[in-house]
Amino acid sequence: MAAVRAAAAGARVHVWSLLRGFEDGIGAGDPYAAVREAVGHNRPGLYVFLDLHPFLDDPRMVRALRDLSHTAPLQRKAAILVMPRPRVPVEIEKEVAVVEVPLPRPDELG
Repeated sequence: MAAVRAAAAGARVHVWSLLRGFEDGIGAGDPYAAVREAVGHNRPGLYVFLDLHPFLDDPRMVRALRDLSHTAPLQRKAAILVMPRPRVPVEIEKEVAVVEVPLPRPDELG
């Protein structure tokens, strides 16, 4: 969590989805390319990946996430994977913190 706080302090937030990719369209339709972009991007930032979980069975994806987890702290980067339920490949369990956020109560919505 300290890495997320450090990366987020004054850094840009980059949100990726399968259909849109990042803001500039990079990685649209290609989740592996999106994670590679985060690894190769040399500026600080917070990388948010929406619904990456269907692709976590791909060994290339797991390797790319491991690479990101190792280089991110040195470059003031952090990644957040948003998914409906926790699903973390065993290869990256030590690099991941799972944070479950409950749905809001009705009184919190209004």
